[in-house]
This record gives sequence, structure tokens and C-alpha cells, in this order.
Amino acid sequence: MLLPRRRDEAIAWPPGIEPHPDLLEFLAYWQSLVKPDGTLPSRADISPFELRRLLAGIAMIDVQPQENPQLPYRYRWRLLGTSHQQHLGVDLTGTYFEDVHVPERLALAHRALLPIIRERRPGYLRMSSTGFTVTSAMHYFERIMAPLVGEDGEVNMLIGMWAWLPIDKALPSADDHDPPL
Repeated sequence: MLLPRRRDEAIAWPPGIEPHPDLLEFLAYWQSLVKPDGTLPSRADISPFELRRLLAGIAMIDVQPQENPQLPYRYRWRLLGTSHQQHLGVDLTGTYFEDVHVPERLALAHRALLPIIRERRPGYLRMSSTGFTVTSAMHYFERIMAPLVGEDGEVNMLIGMWAWLPIDKALPSADDHDPPL
């Protein structure tokens, strides 16, 4: 689900979804960097010092346009915080998505990231890491991913915050539904 660029816009979370407080802190930080005219933040606007409490859950992804109508962007893990490595059991920093994701998960990742890039708004997702990478580790997580722009104003990077969920918080009750991609 896409999220607002500005803090003064209300968010209609799906029933039963209460995002982790770290995700909401990250979203508020990113929103604070959006300029009054709507210009999105760049990598240079991000301060590791201001994010220091959240760094373990932060990830950055390079977004590279390519000539493929099915997958118009290529993604590379630029940075993965230590909680990613702890939960996945592998450091994916510097790897391209197609080198670590099975085709079905690559397509899923693309469907989740494409609206963030095209709409230039953060996106929320809750899911399992099963089958996502070269590791067999299975963990549930929720994340907020937000766009960053280059000098040309085009989205060239994504920054995100992951919160790893205990199994009892990850699985919806009979009344809850995971948000659609």
C-alpha cells in the first residue's frame, strides 16, 4: 500500500495492522525531508546520525533503469543493516536482486517497488522472507520503502526500514487480511 508524502495526510491502515513504531518513526523522518514544493529527498539529504537508532533495520536499494518492458528497473542492494544479516543469515550488500531472488520473488519485488518509483511515494508491505533470497531462513517482516532522487529529479534509490516480526504478530487473525501488493 502506498503512503503519503506529507505527515499531515492521514493513513488508512488495513484492519488489524498496527505498524511497528520504528517504521512510523522512519516514515516521519523521510516525510520531514520532502520539501514544501513536493521535491523528494536525495541520498545526500539522509543523515545516518539522525537515523542512528534505526540503522540496524535500514536498507538502501539502487534503482537502475533498463530496457526491459517486463522489468524496467534493475535493483541492487546498496546497504543492508545488521538486522537483515542476522535474520537472513547472509549479507546481500552489493548483490543484484536477480542474483539472489528466484524469478517469482523477483517479479513480486518488482511489483512492490514499481508503484513506489512511479508514484514517488513510500510504500508499506508485510510478508515472509520465504523463498526471497538464497538463504532458506524464514522470517516475517513489515517494511516501509521510500524513494530518493538523483540530481536529475528521477528516483535512483530506495531507502527502507524493516521490522522483523515474531510469528504471533506476523500472521493475521481470522478477521485480518494482509494488504495486497
